[in-house]
Amino acid sequence: MMIALLLSTAAVCLLFAAFCMFGLPWMVMGPRMFDQLVERTDHKAAMAMLAAAAIALACAPVASPVLISPSAGVQVGTSSFPGSGWQA
Repeated sequence: MMIALLLSTAAVCLLFAAFCMFGLPWMVMGPRMFDQLVERTDHKAAMAMLAAAAIALACAPVASPVLISPSAGVQVGTSSFPGSGWQA
């Protein structure tokens, strides 16, 4: 339940950041805003970071069972690596 709340909050924050970065200038300037996107590397970098955050957010439900696991699952996970000296 808590992970769903955190993921939905992160999604809302990501959408708000994308709207502030690209939606508000488009509302003010219109389609001309995207004409300048080719020349502005800072906007390209921001778009790439927002895309990376969206991909990470989409992968979070798949990775969260691995990150939040009981100690028995961690022990099985660490003992499966050859030559690992971890003791859980």
